[in-house]
Amino acid sequence: MLESTLASLISLGIIIVSATIMTYIFNRLKQPSVLAFILTGIIIGPMVLGLVGNTEEIKLLSEIGIAFLLFSVGVGTDIKEIKQINLSVFLVPVINIVLSFLLFLLFKNVFLVDLVQALYLSFIVSFSSTMLVVKLFMDNLQLNSLHGKLSVGILLAEDLLAVLAIPILKNISSFSLLFLGGVILKTIVFILFAYFLYKVVYPNLIKKSYRSEQSFFLLSIASCFIFILLSIKLDFPIAIGAFFGGLAISIYPYNLEISNKISGIRNLLSMIFFVSLGMQLSFNISSNIYFFVGLLILVFLIKPLIHFFMILFSGYGLKISSQVALNLAQISEFSLILAMQGFNLAQITSAQYNAVIIVTSLSMLLTPYIMKSNKLVSDIFKPFAKHYKSKHFSRKIDALKNIPKNLSDHIVIVGSDVIGEAVVKVLGRDVEIPLMIVDFNPDKILHLISKNINCICGDINSEDIISSLALNKAKLIVTTLPRFDDTIRFVNIVKSKNPNLKIYSRAKTKSQAVKLYQIGVDLVILPSVLESNYLLDKIYNFIRYGSESVSSLKSAYLSYLEKDVKSNKEFLKKRKNKF
Repeated sequence: MLESTLASLISLGIIIVSATIMTYIFNRLKQPSVLAFILTGIIIGPMVLGLVGNTEEIKLLSEIGIAFLLFSVGVGTDIKEIKQINLSVFLVPVINIVLSFLLFLLFKNVFLVDLVQALYLSFIVSFSSTMLVVKLFMDNLQLNSLHGKLSVGILLAEDLLAVLAIPILKNISSFSLLFLGGVILKTIVFILFAYFLYKVVYPNLIKKSYRSEQSFFLLSIASCFIFILLSIKLDFPIAIGAFFGGLAISIYPYNLEISNKISGIRNLLSMIFFVSLGMQLSFNISSNIYFFVGLLILVFLIKPLIHFFMILFSGYGLKISSQVALNLAQISEFSLILAMQGFNLAQITSAQYNAVIIVTSLSMLLTPYIMKSNKLVSDIFKPFAKHYKSKHFSRKIDALKNIPKNLSDHIVIVGSDVIGEAVVKVLGRDVEIPLMIVDFNPDKILHLISKNINCICGDINSEDIISSLALNKAKLIVTTLPRFDDTIRFVNIVKSKNPNLKIYSRAKTKSQAVKLYQIGVDLVILPSVLESNYLLDKIYNFIRYGSESVSSLKSAYLSYLEKDVKSNKEFLKKRKNKF
């Protein structure tokens, strides 16, 4: 017993040290850490050095690791977003599953699969990774973009389907309507329990525990394990329970703090999960090379095409459709749970399981690069778009624009964040100053349309968006884009179209400001500098004149904030089912 425990500790130590070294190297090479973890598993696992075996302890930590990953996904998911999911969104994953299943059946003699295996594999290839895609959206500040909202909606629908699929497939041999009813009932129990905690228990409990850092941390972890224990009792995978535990405690703004508190444990356990994933790889695909190639084609070609045409026929246009398709071109963490379950129950073969692990790892590694290839993919489909010009394909996009026919002497405002909104509110009062707003957040654009302000939703680097701005007739450009590389690219485009057009921009650092001035921006502001100067001025006034100097400012500003918050809430209430 002691020797076994010591061996497990040594294995864990080798995993942590090796992953640390590999992560450092990959960070220097600016490559995803997931790749470092998987390669660490390959190197220290049975296939190369054989330093670590996939012991029961490592497998348990790996299982808890994926549970914590899905707990984090739940914490980062707003229950309000799930409530607002349109039922039509569920058609996308359902059609994907059905078509994949039919393809597996059609080529069952080539892929060497039976009916149960075809069913398993159709679910496995159809689910995309919520965890990975949302993280990349957050890193690239695209979570509130139109393609971001569409992608997350589809991912949430897939996650809810996965909750039903995993227990059903586990007992597929004894499947009946009674059994299906039991699974649905258990899922409803999970949902109602999570919603009860979210609405009734956690709001007051979190406020009280927030005063103590230790209590707040333990409450967060407890939510995860409460649902893990419930899932064990209901014979659900613990990762499903952890996901619902995250949903239950995803109360804004505490969910951001919870995510931060558990990040250390999550990162450690998820690292072990991905390392153990690498340790399971053998790359021995010669026994069924056609199956492996078929999986690659399904994940990287057929699945994106299904998503592309589904979104296109829903009316979101060529660029948004292709971007959503590229966003979802990978296999999910839920798919890994399905694959592990199928392998452990001998419902899928070891060769099939190994191929799934390889394709999953490959798809996750390539996702950051695939998501950036939208322009290339859009160009491929341009002939299709020109041949089939139809307003039906762009009706949802057309509803997110309000562009007058004759636009001239106007001010173009790019980015409707805090600064952009302030500019719009001040300039929008003067009807003699025509405005043209560009933002990627559809909610903000709908809000502007309701006020009859000229605007368009989309990526500022898109040729279609640029052409709609009438830059040759514009008076001024004001850009408040959050990403510096987007700002640089946009400024260069503007200068190439209209070299004499005045441009005002913002920057986060002094070096960015210098760079913007060098490429031709006429005025650059640094919000951090302005904020510090303003704060210093108020501190000086307080010292010199006392608290009375800021009392009137506080009253006026508080009144403005309350009015603005109320206005936004009323608007969101009106458009709840519109988008």
